[in-house]
Amino acid sequence: MSWPAFWLKDDWRSRLLSPLAALVARVATKRYLGFKQAKRAADTSQGLASPASPLVLVVGNLVVGGSGKTPLISWLIPLFQAQGWRVGVIARGYASATRYQPERVTPVSDPVQVGDEPLMLAQAFDNPIVVCRDRAAALAGLLAIEPVDIVISDDGLQHYGLARDLELVVFDASRPNAGIGNGRCLPAGPLRESLDRLQDIDFVLFNRSLSDVSCTPPAWLKEGPRCFDFQLQLGDAYALTKPNQTQKLTDFIGQPVYAVAGMGHPERFFAALTQAGLAIEPHSFSDHHPFTEQDFACFDPAKPLLMTSKDAVKCQKFARSNWWVCPVEVKMADDFAANLLQAIRQDPRFVR
Repeated sequence: MSWPAFWLKDDWRSRLLSPLAALVARVATKRYLGFKQAKRAADTSQGLASPASPLVLVVGNLVVGGSGKTPLISWLIPLFQAQGWRVGVIARGYASATRYQPERVTPVSDPVQVGDEPLMLAQAFDNPIVVCRDRAAALAGLLAIEPVDIVISDDGLQHYGLARDLELVVFDASRPNAGIGNGRCLPAGPLRESLDRLQDIDFVLFNRSLSDVSCTPPAWLKEGPRCFDFQLQLGDAYALTKPNQTQKLTDFIGQPVYAVAGMGHPERFFAALTQAGLAIEPHSFSDHHPFTEQDFACFDPAKPLLMTSKDAVKCQKFARSNWWVCPVEVKMADDFAANLLQAIRQDPRFVR
Protein backbone atom coordinates (compact mmCIF):
# COMPACT_ATOMS: atom_id res chain seq x y z
CA MET A 1 0.00 0.00 0.00
CA SER A 2 1.04 3.60 -0.51
CA TRP A 3 1.86 5.46 2.68
CA PRO A 4 0.17 8.77 3.54
CA ALA A 5 2.53 11.72 3.56
CA PHE A 6 2.52 12.09 7.33
CA TRP A 7 3.91 8.55 7.71
CA LEU A 8 7.02 9.59 5.83
CA LYS A 9 8.05 12.26 8.30
CA ASP A 10 6.55 13.86 11.38
CA ASP A 11 4.00 16.61 10.92
CA TRP A 12 0.98 17.87 12.85
CA ARG A 13 -1.14 14.87 11.81
CA SER A 14 1.29 12.27 13.11
CA ARG A 15 1.74 14.23 16.33
CA LEU A 16 -2.02 14.53 16.73
CA LEU A 17 -2.34 10.74 16.40
CA SER A 18 0.61 9.98 18.69
CA PRO A 19 -1.57 9.08 21.74
CA LEU A 20 -3.30 6.40 19.66
CA ALA A 21 0.08 5.24 18.37
CA ALA A 22 1.35 4.88 21.93
CA LEU A 23 -1.70 2.77 22.76
CA VAL A 24 -1.12 0.54 19.72
CA ALA A 25 2.52 0.10 20.74
CA ARG A 26 1.57 -0.88 24.30
CA VAL A 27 -1.05 -3.38 23.15
CA ALA A 28 1.36 -4.90 20.60
CA THR A 29 4.10 -5.18 23.22
CA LYS A 30 1.70 -6.79 25.70
CA ARG A 31 0.62 -9.34 23.09
CA TYR A 32 4.21 -10.19 22.24
CA LEU A 33 5.30 -10.50 25.88
CA GLY A 34 2.36 -12.83 26.48
CA PHE A 35 3.42 -14.95 23.51
CA LYS A 36 7.03 -14.93 24.71
CA GLN A 37 6.04 -16.02 28.22
CA ALA A 38 3.82 -18.82 26.89
CA LYS A 39 6.59 -20.01 24.58
CA ARG A 40 9.10 -20.06 27.44
CA ALA A 41 6.69 -22.08 29.58
CA ALA A 42 6.03 -24.52 26.73
CA ASP A 43 9.75 -24.95 26.08
CA THR A 44 10.35 -25.67 29.76
CA SER A 45 7.56 -28.24 30.06
CA GLN A 46 8.05 -29.97 26.70
CA GLY A 47 11.82 -29.83 26.40
CA LEU A 48 13.31 -30.23 22.94
CA ALA A 49 11.09 -29.98 19.89
CA SER A 50 9.83 -33.27 18.52
CA PRO A 51 12.02 -34.59 15.69
CA ALA A 52 8.82 -34.98 13.66
CA SER A 53 7.84 -31.32 13.98
CA PRO A 54 9.13 -28.91 11.32
CA LEU A 55 11.17 -25.81 11.99
CA VAL A 56 9.01 -22.73 11.40
CA LEU A 57 10.63 -19.64 9.87
CA VAL A 58 8.52 -16.49 9.81
CA VAL A 59 9.36 -13.96 7.09
CA GLY A 60 7.52 -10.86 8.18
CA ASN A 61 7.15 -7.10 8.37
CA LEU A 62 7.32 -4.62 11.19
CA VAL A 63 5.67 -2.01 8.98
CA VAL A 64 2.55 -1.82 6.84
CA GLY A 65 2.95 -2.45 3.12
CA GLY A 66 5.11 -4.55 0.84
CA SER A 67 8.81 -5.00 1.42
CA GLY A 68 9.90 -7.81 -0.90
CA LYS A 69 9.00 -10.83 1.22
CA THR A 70 7.67 -13.03 -1.58
CA PRO A 71 10.76 -12.72 -3.84
CA LEU A 72 12.82 -13.48 -0.75
CA ILE A 73 10.78 -16.63 -0.10
CA SER A 74 11.33 -17.62 -3.73
CA TRP A 75 15.05 -17.34 -2.98
CA LEU A 76 14.83 -19.30 0.30
CA ILE A 77 12.97 -22.32 -1.10
CA PRO A 78 15.75 -23.54 -3.46
CA LEU A 79 18.36 -22.67 -0.81
CA PHE A 80 16.71 -25.06 1.64
CA GLN A 81 16.00 -27.69 -1.01
CA ALA A 82 19.70 -27.71 -1.93
CA GLN A 83 20.39 -28.89 1.63
CA GLY A 84 18.06 -31.84 1.11
CA TRP A 85 15.31 -30.34 3.27
CA ARG A 86 11.62 -30.65 2.47
CA VAL A 87 10.01 -27.20 2.40
CA GLY A 88 6.43 -26.05 2.83
CA VAL A 89 4.90 -22.57 2.77
CA ILE A 90 1.94 -21.13 4.65
CA ALA A 91 0.34 -17.75 3.99
CA ARG A 92 -2.74 -15.74 4.74
CA GLY A 93 -3.61 -15.41 1.09
CA TYR A 94 -4.05 -11.65 1.16
CA ALA A 95 -7.30 -10.46 -0.42
CA SER A 96 -8.32 -14.08 -0.97
CA ALA A 97 -11.72 -15.60 -0.29
CA THR A 98 -10.18 -18.11 2.11
CA ARG A 99 -11.31 -17.57 5.68
CA TYR A 100 -10.45 -20.01 8.45
CA GLN A 101 -10.48 -23.25 6.47
CA PRO A 102 -7.01 -24.24 5.20
CA GLU A 103 -6.77 -24.59 1.44
CA ARG A 104 -3.93 -26.04 -0.59
CA VAL A 105 -2.68 -23.85 -3.42
CA THR A 106 -2.03 -25.50 -6.78
CA PRO A 107 -0.75 -24.01 -10.06
CA VAL A 108 -4.34 -23.82 -11.33
CA SER A 109 -5.92 -22.35 -8.19
CA ASP A 110 -8.12 -19.29 -8.52
CA PRO A 111 -6.17 -16.19 -7.37
CA VAL A 112 -9.40 -14.75 -5.98
CA GLN A 113 -9.70 -17.83 -3.78
CA VAL A 114 -6.09 -18.22 -2.62
CA GLY A 115 -4.37 -14.88 -3.26
CA ASP A 116 -1.90 -13.76 -5.92
CA GLU A 117 1.43 -14.34 -4.14
CA PRO A 118 0.70 -17.92 -2.96
CA LEU A 119 -0.44 -18.77 -6.49
CA MET A 120 2.74 -17.26 -7.92
CA LEU A 121 4.79 -19.49 -5.60
CA ALA A 122 2.70 -22.55 -6.49
CA GLN A 123 3.35 -21.97 -10.20
CA ALA A 124 7.08 -21.61 -9.59
CA PHE A 125 7.72 -24.45 -7.11
CA ASP A 126 6.46 -27.97 -6.54
CA ASN A 127 6.10 -27.51 -2.79
CA PRO A 128 3.06 -27.81 -0.55
CA ILE A 129 1.55 -24.36 -0.03
CA VAL A 130 -1.46 -23.77 2.21
CA VAL A 131 -3.37 -20.54 2.83
CA CYS A 132 -5.58 -19.67 5.77
CA ARG A 133 -6.13 -16.54 7.81
CA ASP A 134 -5.39 -18.61 10.90
CA ARG A 135 -1.67 -19.37 10.50
CA ALA A 136 -1.76 -22.21 13.06
CA ALA A 137 -4.60 -23.82 11.10
CA ALA A 138 -2.62 -23.33 7.89
CA LEU A 139 0.33 -25.13 9.49
CA ALA A 140 -1.87 -28.02 10.61
CA GLY A 141 -3.38 -28.22 7.14
CA LEU A 142 0.06 -28.27 5.55
CA LEU A 143 1.33 -31.07 7.79
CA ALA A 144 -1.79 -33.10 6.97
CA ILE A 145 -0.76 -33.06 3.31
CA GLU A 146 2.82 -34.27 3.61
CA PRO A 147 5.74 -34.14 6.06
CA VAL A 148 8.21 -31.28 5.72
CA ASP A 149 11.40 -30.24 7.48
CA ILE A 150 10.96 -26.47 7.25
CA VAL A 151 7.83 -24.34 7.02
CA ILE A 152 8.17 -20.77 5.75
CA SER A 153 5.42 -18.46 6.92
CA ASP A 154 4.84 -15.66 4.41
CA ASP A 155 4.15 -12.80 6.81
CA GLY A 156 2.53 -13.58 10.17
CA LEU A 157 5.10 -11.94 12.44
CA GLN A 158 2.29 -10.51 14.59
CA HIS A 159 0.19 -13.70 14.37
CA TYR A 160 1.15 -15.04 17.78
CA GLY A 161 -1.10 -18.06 17.51
CA LEU A 162 1.65 -19.51 15.33
CA ALA A 163 4.63 -20.99 17.16
CA ARG A 164 7.90 -20.23 15.44
CA ASP A 165 11.60 -21.02 15.72
CA LEU A 166 13.21 -18.24 13.68
CA GLU A 167 12.02 -14.77 12.73
CA LEU A 168 13.22 -12.73 9.78
CA VAL A 169 12.04 -9.15 9.26
CA VAL A 170 12.26 -7.34 5.92
CA PHE A 171 12.40 -3.57 5.40
CA ASP A 172 12.06 -1.70 2.11
CA ALA A 173 15.12 0.52 2.45
CA SER A 174 14.04 2.64 -0.52
CA ARG A 175 11.35 4.15 1.68
CA PRO A 176 12.28 7.09 3.96
CA ASN A 177 14.45 6.41 7.00
CA ALA A 178 15.52 2.97 5.72
CA GLY A 179 11.96 1.68 5.68
CA ILE A 180 10.35 2.97 8.89
CA GLY A 181 9.22 6.43 7.78
CA ASN A 182 8.60 8.64 10.80
CA GLY A 183 9.21 5.70 13.14
CA ARG A 184 5.79 5.88 14.80
CA CYS A 185 3.25 3.09 15.28
CA LEU A 186 -0.15 3.00 13.61
CA PRO A 187 -2.08 5.18 12.99
CA ALA A 188 0.51 7.94 13.37
CA GLY A 189 3.10 6.02 11.35
CA PRO A 190 3.68 2.75 9.48
CA LEU A 191 4.93 0.56 12.34
CA ARG A 192 2.82 -2.40 13.46
CA GLU A 193 4.95 -2.76 16.60
CA SER A 194 7.61 -0.65 18.24
CA LEU A 195 11.22 -0.96 17.13
CA ASP A 196 12.04 -2.62 20.46
CA ARG A 197 10.54 -5.79 18.95
CA LEU A 198 13.64 -6.08 16.76
CA GLN A 199 15.77 -7.02 19.76
CA ASP A 200 14.29 -10.53 19.64
CA ILE A 201 14.38 -10.90 15.85
CA ASP A 202 16.94 -13.34 14.45
CA PHE A 203 17.66 -11.60 11.13
CA VAL A 204 16.84 -8.20 9.65
CA LEU A 205 17.06 -7.78 5.88
CA PHE A 206 17.07 -4.47 4.04
CA ASN A 207 15.70 -4.50 0.51
CA ARG A 208 17.84 -1.82 -1.11
CA SER A 209 17.52 -0.31 -4.57
CA LEU A 210 20.16 -1.21 -7.15
CA SER A 211 21.56 2.32 -6.95
CA ASP A 212 21.96 2.13 -3.16
CA VAL A 213 25.47 0.93 -2.38
CA SER A 214 25.20 1.69 1.34
CA CYS A 215 25.55 -1.33 3.59
CA THR A 216 25.57 0.64 6.83
CA PRO A 217 22.75 -0.32 9.23
CA PRO A 218 20.50 2.64 10.10
CA ALA A 219 21.00 4.42 13.40
CA TRP A 220 17.64 3.23 14.70
CA LEU A 221 18.66 -0.44 14.48
CA LYS A 222 19.93 -1.30 17.94
CA GLU A 223 22.21 -4.21 18.71
CA GLY A 224 20.49 -7.56 18.60
CA PRO A 225 19.48 -8.95 15.21
CA ARG A 226 21.95 -9.84 12.49
CA CYS A 227 21.57 -7.40 9.61
CA PHE A 228 22.00 -8.08 5.88
CA ASP A 229 21.19 -6.38 2.59
CA PHE A 230 19.64 -7.67 -0.62
CA GLN A 231 18.49 -6.17 -3.89
CA LEU A 232 15.78 -7.05 -6.38
CA GLN A 233 16.63 -6.93 -10.07
CA LEU A 234 14.49 -7.68 -13.09
CA GLY A 235 15.32 -10.70 -15.23
CA ASP A 236 14.46 -11.27 -18.89
CA ALA A 237 10.78 -10.78 -19.66
CA TYR A 238 8.61 -13.66 -20.86
CA ALA A 239 5.33 -13.59 -22.77
CA LEU A 240 2.33 -14.13 -20.52
CA THR A 241 0.58 -16.19 -23.21
CA LYS A 242 3.75 -18.14 -24.13
CA PRO A 243 6.06 -18.40 -21.08
CA ASN A 244 8.77 -20.11 -23.14
CA GLN A 245 9.09 -16.98 -25.27
CA THR A 246 11.57 -14.59 -23.62
CA GLN A 247 12.91 -11.17 -24.45
CA LYS A 248 15.57 -8.98 -22.86
CA LEU A 249 14.33 -5.76 -21.31
CA THR A 250 16.73 -3.82 -23.50
CA ASP A 251 14.76 -5.04 -26.53
CA PHE A 252 11.93 -2.73 -25.45
CA ILE A 253 14.13 0.38 -25.60
CA GLY A 254 13.02 2.88 -28.22
CA GLN A 255 9.32 2.06 -28.14
CA PRO A 256 6.50 3.20 -25.85
CA VAL A 257 5.62 0.57 -23.27
CA TYR A 258 2.88 0.25 -20.66
CA ALA A 259 4.07 -0.67 -17.16
CA VAL A 260 1.45 -2.05 -14.78
CA ALA A 261 1.91 -2.79 -11.08
CA GLY A 262 -0.54 -3.65 -8.33
CA MET A 263 1.82 -3.79 -5.36
CA GLY A 264 2.73 -2.06 -2.13
CA HIS A 265 5.43 0.15 -3.63
CA PRO A 266 4.95 0.23 -7.43
CA GLU A 267 7.50 3.01 -7.84
CA ARG A 268 10.30 0.47 -7.40
CA PHE A 269 9.10 -1.52 -10.41
CA PHE A 270 8.70 1.59 -12.54
CA ALA A 271 12.12 2.91 -11.49
CA ALA A 272 13.79 -0.40 -12.40
CA LEU A 273 12.29 -0.28 -15.90
CA THR A 274 13.31 3.35 -16.34
CA GLN A 275 16.85 2.58 -15.18
CA ALA A 276 16.96 -0.16 -17.82
CA GLY A 277 16.41 2.55 -20.44
CA LEU A 278 12.72 1.97 -21.17
CA ALA A 279 10.26 4.76 -21.92
CA ILE A 280 7.29 3.58 -19.87
CA GLU A 281 3.76 4.79 -19.30
CA PRO A 282 3.21 3.74 -15.67
CA HIS A 283 -0.14 2.55 -14.34
CA SER A 284 -0.28 1.75 -10.63
CA PHE A 285 -3.07 -0.14 -8.91
CA SER A 286 -3.70 -0.95 -5.27
CA ASP A 287 -1.74 -3.79 -3.71
CA HIS A 288 -3.27 -7.19 -4.60
CA HIS A 289 -5.65 -5.50 -7.05
CA PRO A 290 -8.10 -8.06 -8.56
CA PHE A 291 -7.41 -7.33 -12.22
CA THR A 292 -10.16 -7.71 -14.80
CA GLU A 293 -10.15 -7.22 -18.56
CA GLN A 294 -11.96 -3.93 -18.04
CA ASP A 295 -8.87 -2.49 -16.31
CA PHE A 296 -7.12 -2.53 -19.69
CA ALA A 297 -10.02 -1.38 -21.88
CA CYS A 298 -8.40 1.99 -22.62
CA PHE A 299 -4.95 0.55 -23.38
CA ASP A 300 -3.69 0.61 -26.96
CA PRO A 301 -3.64 -3.11 -27.93
CA ALA A 302 -0.66 -2.52 -30.22
CA LYS A 303 1.55 -1.23 -27.41
CA PRO A 304 3.56 -3.78 -25.35
CA LEU A 305 2.71 -4.12 -21.67
CA LEU A 306 5.07 -5.13 -18.86
CA MET A 307 3.86 -6.36 -15.48
CA THR A 308 5.07 -8.15 -12.36
CA SER A 309 4.76 -11.89 -11.75
CA LYS A 310 2.22 -11.44 -8.94
CA ASP A 311 -0.04 -9.40 -11.23
CA ALA A 312 0.42 -11.80 -14.14
CA VAL A 313 -1.25 -14.71 -12.32
CA LYS A 314 -4.47 -12.66 -12.23
CA CYS A 315 -4.36 -11.71 -15.92
CA GLN A 316 -3.78 -15.09 -17.58
CA LYS A 317 -7.37 -15.58 -18.71
CA PHE A 318 -7.52 -12.39 -20.80
CA ALA A 319 -3.86 -11.71 -21.62
CA ARG A 320 -2.78 -10.44 -25.02
CA SER A 321 0.17 -11.76 -26.98
CA ASN A 322 2.23 -8.61 -26.34
CA TRP A 323 1.86 -8.68 -22.57
CA TRP A 324 5.13 -9.49 -20.87
CA VAL A 325 6.04 -10.57 -17.35
CA CYS A 326 9.14 -9.23 -15.60
CA PRO A 327 10.35 -11.81 -13.05
CA VAL A 328 12.27 -10.55 -10.05
CA GLU A 329 15.65 -12.00 -9.11
CA VAL A 330 17.19 -11.64 -5.66
CA LYS A 331 20.76 -10.43 -5.35
CA MET A 332 21.63 -11.42 -1.78
CA ALA A 333 24.49 -10.44 0.50
CA ASP A 334 27.19 -13.10 0.22
CA ASP A 335 27.23 -14.14 3.87
CA PHE A 336 23.51 -14.26 4.61
CA ALA A 337 22.92 -17.82 3.38
CA ALA A 338 25.78 -19.19 5.49
CA ASN A 339 24.52 -17.38 8.60
CA LEU A 340 20.94 -18.54 8.12
CA LEU A 341 21.91 -22.16 7.47
CA GLN A 342 24.17 -22.11 10.52
CA ALA A 343 21.29 -20.87 12.67
CA ILE A 344 19.05 -23.66 11.38
CA ARG A 345 21.66 -26.35 11.90
CA GLN A 346 22.01 -25.34 15.54
CA ASP A 347 18.50 -26.69 16.03
CA PRO A 348 18.65 -30.30 17.35
CA ARG A 349 16.33 -31.43 14.55
CA PHE A 350 19.02 -30.53 12.00
CA VAL A 351 22.13 -31.73 13.80
CA ARG A 352 23.93 -34.32 11.69
